[in-house]
Amino acid sequence: MKKWSTITVIGLIALIGLSATFSYMGRTLTQQAFDRQVATLLQTAPLYQLQLVNSNLEHSLFTGTATLELLVVTGQPEPKQPLTVALNADLQYGPLLFTPDGIQLGLAAGQTQLALQGLDEKTKSELQQLLGTGFDLSRLVTINHSLSFDRQLQLDALIPPIQIQEDNKKLVFEGSQVSSRSDIDSGQTQGTLTVGSVRLNNEHGSVSSATGHGRFDYSDVNDPLATGHFILNLPSIEVNQPAIKLALQGLSLEVEQQQSNGKIDVTESIKIANIDGELPVTAASATYQVKQINPAAVEQWQQLLAQTNQQPTATPSEAQLRELVSAFMQPGLQFNQSYQVEALDGQLDASLDVEFRGLANGLHPLDITNPRQLIDGLKASLFIETDPQIAMALPIAAQLPQLFEQGIVVEQAIANGAGQPKLQIKAELNDGQLVVNGQPFPIESMLPTAY
Repeated sequence: MKKWSTITVIGLIALIGLSATFSYMGRTLTQQAFDRQVATLLQTAPLYQLQLVNSNLEHSLFTGTATLELLVVTGQPEPKQPLTVALNADLQYGPLLFTPDGIQLGLAAGQTQLALQGLDEKTKSELQQLLGTGFDLSRLVTINHSLSFDRQLQLDALIPPIQIQEDNKKLVFEGSQVSSRSDIDSGQTQGTLTVGSVRLNNEHGSVSSATGHGRFDYSDVNDPLATGHFILNLPSIEVNQPAIKLALQGLSLEVEQQQSNGKIDVTESIKIANIDGELPVTAASATYQVKQINPAAVEQWQQLLAQTNQQPTATPSEAQLRELVSAFMQPGLQFNQSYQVEALDGQLDASLDVEFRGLANGLHPLDITNPRQLIDGLKASLFIETDPQIAMALPIAAQLPQLFEQGIVVEQAIANGAGQPKLQIKAELNDGQLVVNGQPFPIESMLPTAY
């Protein structure tokens, strides 16, 4: 009996010691994550006209509380009780965690609520009446978070549904949810996004969108310059109004950020798979790229934006602007765009790629006095190909005979010889020389006569 009692006591001591160890690890990692978040907010909050005014984290053995308060900076004389965005978190430390999904094992867990503070009673009452009694102004966003033993942070954020009705207008939003999983050491994050359906009705008709889904992947969620990928798909958007009836189907938005040779490449694509309505266009897509962005230019732009948001009356100095332009307009910077449109049983493809190669004699971009100085520092290519029926529906239709005569537009036979020839423009700009459809073109004729 004594032996069993001794083993039991030793086991209890070991269990308490293990629990205390995991609790200590949870508190330590939570403190580190909180400190990183504070440092990030101090840097990024001014970009959104916010100012971190309070940050506090308190621990006990197995629980804790955290508060972050961000002042909304308007540039106007502040009211007696300024408007703040508050994040209030209730925390608990492992190994035994009580989460909304039940009892779990881990290092830490908690729930954070986002709230608006500083609203006067009249505004609060009107807003509450507009949103409905079921909408809690102290829980605008709810975030559940848990940290596993392998140092993976799981976040689940929920924006509750909203229903607003006023006179003959009604807005119904089904809410949104974001789930992510991050490695707290590397910052690598993956997640999914659900955007609830939206419907707006008024006396004239309705506008609605179906529930959308997205996903994202970042190499380091704490670094805005790190590589990342985001995509959002919306099944449909419908407009039913007296002036227009339109259904857009298969919409997608995709943004990708990559790093190459120490520079940043950003690509954004927008696609609409099908357009059904009173428009001649039946599908469309567009892609935009900015490549080889100098990270120093992004950092300088953020600093200037933060300065302007914090002091709306302040304006950047000439030296700051020159430094920003110099950092951004580095040789190798590229602006690329492409479009594809389906209409009138035909297709139009267009692309324009522009690369900045630098200005002669070290000239600063803000000191350009003649367009030729900029043209000589660019390399560019333009490609347009379309079916004739689309060209005839464009505003340039009346100028087509003249464009044919000048050689700017040419006919390009289809490879298999079937169907009408395509209309095509190919233009190349290099070393200040312009070639259109294989023939030199006097670029001076395109410049203002003053030069």
